[in-house]
Amino acid sequence: LRGDNCNAVRHHEDRDGAAAARAAQHDQVVLDLLDFDDLRRVCRRLLRRNRRLTASVSWTTRPPRRGEVDWKHYVFVTEERFKARAKTQGFLETASVHGHYYGTPRKAVEDHLKRGQCVLMAIDVQGGASIMRKIPGTVKIFILPPSWDVLRQRLERRRDPAETVATR
Repeated sequence: LRGDNCNAVRHHEDRDGAAAARAAQHDQVVLDLLDFDDLRRVCRRLLRRNRRLTASVSWTTRPPRRGEVDWKHYVFVTEERFKARAKTQGFLETASVHGHYYGTPRKAVEDHLKRGQCVLMAIDVQGGASIMRKIPGTVKIFILPPSWDVLRQRLERRRDPAETVATR
């Protein structure tokens, strides 16, 4: 996504996070990571470095994890409320991930873009692909964790159920 003052580059895959550093210099906007704890750290760093970037807050039907704050990390809603919003085209994209719905709110993103801001979206692979198809010029950066073992340890540390850790 890009507002009038945002630059766009093509998709990067990067193991060490260097693409995220480049994004801060070029106002890139869409990030995918396998580890959402890393994603939050990268987003915070990008938002501190570039005042034209603003974060999109996704809606979800999953319950909050320890430390997550409603309207800061996600907007936590019931499945009924989510589906009602989706029926009115209230989301730019939606995805079902591990039994829960996630969506990027259309109006909030469009309002930021109208103000000339670049919108940083921390969304999963499905959502990123959907946004890229719908909005030309979208940039997607995918950052891998250092290893599968590190990813597993991080998921376990945030106390995800064992079956969720195995699936991811």
